[in-house]
Amino acid sequence: MLKKKGFICMMALFLLLLGSAQVKAEFKVYDANGQYLGILVTLNGPGKPVIFVPSLKAIFRVVIPDWTSNKDTGIVPGYLSVVYIVYKNNTCSGSAYVDAGEFAFPYLVELSNDLFLIDPDKVETIQSNLLFTKTSSWENGHEVEKCVSLKSVMPDIDDFINIVPLTPLSEDQLPFKLPIKLPLRLEYVPGGFDISGDSKIGLEEAIYSLQVAAGLRANPNTK
Repeated sequence: MLKKKGFICMMALFLLLLGSAQVKAEFKVYDANGQYLGILVTLNGPGKPVIFVPSLKAIFRVVIPDWTSNKDTGIVPGYLSVVYIVYKNNTCSGSAYVDAGEFAFPYLVELSNDLFLIDPDKVETIQSNLLFTKTSSWENGHEVEKCVSLKSVMPDIDDFINIVPLTPLSEDQLPFKLPIKLPLRLEYVPGGFDISGDSKIGLEEAIYSLQVAAGLRANPNTK
């Protein structure tokens, strides 16, 4: 019975150490000029990496321009998938806001060639009938922009919604220079114990982790 319990505890520790070793590994992302951009978080579709910028404690989604883009080279540093940008006045001026439900983490975006940081910690609840948004239409061959009530374009919106501000960010605050030049390059940083030297966390690494935890081997990361 004791042997069985010991085996179960050992397997639990094995899985715990294996999982913790995996999360220590990371991919650093560089552009073609060797600029360090941040840490790869995930791929949001083919060729659309999401990158974490440690100095800003925020993520951004890489958008690679296609033939419809007005960008000549490089990439734009963000993509904002919200329906409307809203304002607290009927002139649609001053501070701009977006729906807080779209963002779980601080997010870097570019809108109309301006950079903004979205921080979900700054969320506030407001009556939707107090908000306004910009719309555009063609009149007499010209595009006309108007500031209208959010309720007029989204009549089914909730009476109260959560919004977060778009905080302006200058290019000088970025840890890299724009535009970012393609192609991007990844550098694998294994972390943990890469005993076999194959840049993978497998059985050998997990066993070594157990031996380190038991005091039978030295931690190579503390040397």
